[in-house]
Formats: sequence, C-alpha cells, structure tokens
Amino acid sequence: MEYIEETFEAPTPKEAFELAKSVYKDRDLKLVRAKHKLDSQGKLISQITIKVPLSKVSSLQNIDTDNKKVDFVLNLLAKRGLDREWLKDRLNFADGAILSDEKKILNYIIEELDRNIYIKKENFSKKRLKMLIGTTGVGKTTTLVKLAARYAYMLETEYKVAILNLDTYKAGAGQQLEIFSNTLLLDYFSAESPQELKKVLEKVDDFDIVLADSAGISPKDTERLIRHIEFIKEIKDRELELELVIPANFKYEDILEIYEYFSFLDISSIIITKLDETTAIGDLVTFLAKSNLPVSYLSFGQKIPDDLALASKNTILDCFVGDNFSA
Repeated sequence: MEYIEETFEAPTPKEAFELAKSVYKDRDLKLVRAKHKLDSQGKLISQITIKVPLSKVSSLQNIDTDNKKVDFVLNLLAKRGLDREWLKDRLNFADGAILSDEKKILNYIIEELDRNIYIKKENFSKKRLKMLIGTTGVGKTTTLVKLAARYAYMLETEYKVAILNLDTYKAGAGQQLEIFSNTLLLDYFSAESPQELKKVLEKVDDFDIVLADSAGISPKDTERLIRHIEFIKEIKDRELELELVIPANFKYEDILEIYEYFSFLDISSIIITKLDETTAIGDLVTFLAKSNLPVSYLSFGQKIPDDLALASKNTILDCFVGDNFSA
C-alpha cells in the first residue's frame, strides 16, 4: 500500500495530531515522528509527521478540473513553476466555498505554502563548523565570505571566526579565499587531506565559528563525494552544520537530483542563492514545500556582506508571488 507523509505543527503534540485528524477527516493516520522545534518567532512548538494511505487521500475529494475557477488558478500557479499534482493534493482538502472563488483558492494555496516552508534560526549556543556543500557554480564561496563578515562584525556579539578551505580541486580557490580572509582580518586555514584537517581543527579549537568551503561536486562525481565524507569524519569535537547551497533559478528536477545526491550527509538546512537572477522560483518553492528542509539564509547578489539576509517565509513567498500576481 502506498502512503503519503504530511507534517503538522501546533503548541503541543496532541494539538498537532488533532489538526492532522481534522484535515484527513479521522482517516487511518499513522504517527511517523514527533519533535520540538523553534518557530520563526523563537517559540518552542511541536511538529509531528503522519502518514496516511494514498487511497484514503484520493477518496477525500476529487478536484473538479472542469471547475473553471480551479483550473484558472492551477494553470496560473503551474506556469510559475509549482507542481500541478502537489497543488491538486492541497486543494483536495479545501472547503467547497473556497473552490468557488479564485482569490480564495489562491490565498488558500499561499497559506499552504507558508505552512509547508520551514525556516532555521541562527544559533550560536555552541562552537560550530559550518560547511557549505553543493555543485559547482552555485555561489558557495561568495556566500561563505558573506557569512564570515556577518558573524565577525555585523551581530551584537562579534564572534571569533575562521575561514577554512577544503576545495583542493578548483584552481585559485584557496588564493581567492585567503584574499577575502585578509581583507576581513580573519584567520585563514587550508587542508588538502583529512590528516591536515585534523591538525587544523586543533588550531581553531578556541574559535566560535569555522566556515568551511568545499569543492563543487557534480552528482556524477563519486570521487569528490568520497573526499567530502573523509573530511566530515574528522569533525568530531565540534558541532557540524552542513548547509546545502541551491540557486533560486534551478529547475525542480535539478534541485531534487542535487538534494538526493547529498541527502545522506545529514543536511542541516538550505541556503538559497542568486535570487536576484530570476523572477520565477516556483520550482524552488515546490521543492521546499515537499522536502520540509529548513532555509537558513537568502542571497540576492555579489556584494559582501550586504546581499545576504536571514531567511523568512515572507521573503520567499514575496519573491514567488512577485509584483503582478493576482487571480
């Protein structure tokens, strides 16, 4: 039997489960996992994931695609990159009164996107090593330098930050990072092997944050992926955050391929780059809504450190909706 998974949030696990029951009309719900997390305002909430038989979901309500209002909104959102099947799944749970009004349908979908996009808040409670991973050309190095400047100089607390280069493949990568480090008056280190990394980690033991730039990897480059794993195994006494860098202008299939390639590395969150290079982020929004991976930062350009912002649902949805978007 096929199942689908859905995540619900509420102040308590019981309330989250009651919410799930109300959405799925008390059908056969199975609790997959439950955890506590901080919401966008820093409040502790409960998050549960349930699974329900796909046959039960299909029997809830069949969207009438002959409904011109529904069809108009589906076409409008699909043209902006949202997955049509995901949209239909969401509308299966909409009240009949919503489906009779185009603006209500559109608002309902935006609310569903808001509910299914997650944000990761900055956390400096422990010393950490933050490694940026992703394919070639997604903006890892520039984003890393922006983060370094932010942590070292732009917060209420000026943290002790080091920059670490693990990209031994790209010609000039180390030199570029070292120049940025000198400009920002930050310590720079480089490691070409797991053994060198072990020695570097001893040198940076008293740093609050170590930002590591990794080599860009093609989903077909097994050798470089194994090299990543060898480096990661050496990081034992410091909290590790693996941030997957994804450009806003990638297609859904490309994003999914990259995520599936890196997913077993226990990705902490996503950094979205190149938001200034596209006006169509429906593919990205579809991925965020389906994956439940939290977003930590948004990058809008090349200026260091100005073109970097904390991620927020409002900003992501504003970028998706755009200026001329109405039903």
